[in-house]
Amino acid sequence: MRYTILFKLLFIISILFILGSEDITQNKHSLSLKEFSAHKQYRAWQGISIDEKFIYLVTDRNEHFQLENIISIYTYDGNLVKEYNDIYSAGDSNGKFMSFGASNIIDHQLYITAYNLHGGGFPLESKVLVFSTKAMKLIREHDIGGGVAESITKYKQR
Repeated sequence: MRYTILFKLLFIISILFILGSEDITQNKHSLSLKEFSAHKQYRAWQGISIDEKFIYLVTDRNEHFQLENIISIYTYDGNLVKEYNDIYSAGDSNGKFMSFGASNIIDHQLYITAYNLHGGGFPLESKVLVFSTKAMKLIREHDIGGGVAESITKYKQR
């Protein structure tokens, strides 16, 4: 199925990024890649993030391709742990829907970009949302201005 292929591709990219960004001798996960299908279509539409325990799928679309911000959490064996439907429904300054963009685990928190493009917002607005990975609750949000923020990362000086 198409969403399985998309998920596999994004998962492989995420794993390769993680392995490439750390000292491989300190990484707790093996180099072998595991495949599994998301339990519903479009669950990895916007991105995949991983931490030591879980895989986080982020989407702004439900299985009917309607706008809905969803976070799905899986084990490394592909078992669904929990899904959070409609986890972020706050709108932009005019009440328009803010779609999830890409995600990243930074300092044990799930960071997700959000923007109002798909909700028909004008002018364009973007935010960075920060969720606790333990309780999966929104703990902070930052307005970052206009445009469409599609990804976030942490800069680490070497």
